[in-house]
Amino acid sequence: MASEIENRKVMKVKGDGETILVVEDDEMMRKAVCEILEELNYNVLAAEDGHKALKIFNRQKAKIDLVIADLVMPKMGGEELYKIMREKSPELKMLIMSGYPPKGETIEQLDRGMCSWLQKPIDSVTLSQSIKESLQQGAS
Repeated sequence: MASEIENRKVMKVKGDGETILVVEDDEMMRKAVCEILEELNYNVLAAEDGHKALKIFNRQKAKIDLVIADLVMPKMGGEELYKIMREKSPELKMLIMSGYPPKGETIEQLDRGMCSWLQKPIDSVTLSQSIKESLQQGAS
């Protein structure tokens, strides 16, 4: 029984073709996350900053099931991006990732279940499980 539980903890969870928008200013990190998501059967859109992400979101928000965004980015960080996107789409599901611990308003949003947190560095198992959990939130 214990080994079965351990096996579930280390398994990657595949998607069902959902569309995920990845917003990350670090090119290597963005490409790595996108590659992992594609291997996990997700459709991936990518942007290197919040402004470009908003353009993609405005054109394709009906198709986007989840947004994964870095907290700290030049021009527009993940928190500001989240607020703008949430106003346009109140049911938006979002994962915020950062190498820094959450604080202030980000913690309040996390506490209210408005978004989820991923601590960098991120491994593919944690990423896959966090995505699945986020996609299932609010699903009936």
